[in-house]
Amino acid sequence: MVTMVRRDDAGLSAHQLAVFLSCYLRDGELTVREMVQEIGASKASITRAFEKLVERGLVSRHSDPQDGRKVYVGPTKAGSELLAELKLIGQNVMQQTDAKAA
Repeated sequence: MVTMVRRDDAGLSAHQLAVFLSCYLRDGELTVREMVQEIGASKASITRAFEKLVERGLVSRHSDPQDGRKVYVGPTKAGSELLAELKLIGQNVMQQTDAKAA
């Protein structure tokens, strides 16, 4: 988390990180409604987090042509790059932890 905070851009809030990971760590797209159910937070807080991620280009949104009320969340190139960076950060933390334990 410290590494994320030290990045040039603003870090992700807990809600934003939850929305981001929900989007990227599952197969296929999901709706905002499914995300609310999966995360278990209020629809308003998830929607705010989702909108901030869209503004930053980390997730995409599009409506269902059959039902405009259904909003789908999808990945973006910038979001995929951030996920790769998060994985590297996690691997580095695990290596440091293993080295200290040895």
